[in-house]
Amino acid sequence: MKTGAGGKKSRVLSGMRPTGRLHIGHYFGALQNWVRLQNDPAYDCFYFIADWHALTSDYADTSGVAEKSTRSCICCSPW
Repeated sequence: MKTGAGGKKSRVLSGMRPTGRLHIGHYFGALQNWVRLQNDPAYDCFYFIADWHALTSDYADTSGVAEKSTRSCICCSPW
């Protein structure tokens, strides 16, 4: 198992803005790397959906945006 400096695991913290349903851009832009990193024993990974962005953005109707994004991320995850 490879690790960071001093034998410690490196940490990854990454979030995604919930703008609605996932599309191919999300997959190639973030999700593909998230899966690769979480399966690498050298990293402790922490991923989140950045709800604050959804609350402060000017969307006409924000109902269900975070829920749809959360559901999509869970469905794409290998857990």
